[in-house]
Amino acid sequence: MNCEDIVKCLSDYIDGDLPIEILEQAEKHMAACPNCTTALHTLQETIEAYRISGKARIAPEHRASLLSAIHEAVQHHQD
Repeated sequence: MNCEDIVKCLSDYIDGDLPIEILEQAEKHMAACPNCTTALHTLQETIEAYRISGKARIAPEHRASLLSAIHEAVQHHQD
């Protein structure tokens, strides 16, 4: 699993929707990759801030743009 794979599965990771074998690969990668760990924490903090603001869930169109921004940030850190 690489950084791009992590970005693609962060939402499912946070929601607890990853199959166990993918979950284990993701956790192994994130344990060794500070950029992906930062991306995970940033997304978790963003979701929590949104929930605190009174909204129950991030709308799909906003979630997609947020994940896209995180993906770009990870790509930038890889370069």
